[in-house]
Amino acid sequence: MITLPPPDRETLEKIYSSDYLYPVHLMALGEKKYRAKNFATFLKSQTPSHSKPKLLEAGCMYGYLLEDLSEIFDTEGIEISNDAVQHCQSTGLNVSNTSLENFLSIETGKYDIIILSHVFEHLVDPYACLEKMKNILRENGCIYLLVPNNRS
Repeated sequence: MITLPPPDRETLEKIYSSDYLYPVHLMALGEKKYRAKNFATFLKSQTPSHSKPKLLEAGCMYGYLLEDLSEIFDTEGIEISNDAVQHCQSTGLNVSNTSLENFLSIETGKYDIIILSHVFEHLVDPYACLEKMKNILRENGCIYLLVPNNRS
């Protein structure tokens, strides 16, 4: 499904921060935790044991992946749902309440790994975000894009 004309950034931020039904995701909680655990296992297998790489997850929702990775990565998350951010912060996760576009517009540190799981297809200008993400990615760093539909 494609929405035409596409909504602008401000409209999307309003929808996702207040109207988007994040509690609906809880109905698939088992699947989400299973997927996070499997992806975390993959990332751990790709990481040297002597380092603690800096990792950013954009759109981290309730922090399931960050929880699985926080022991061996220096984790940080960004999320636009107020409720999801409060949940993450209540469990001790370093998560900020902002959109990826806003995050990329401010000066930030450098990351070894950036993850966008089911986020890329929601961006107004995904290619501009990729260009900006290159600026916060360390040399030899990786960006992982997971999308539900390669045509969306």
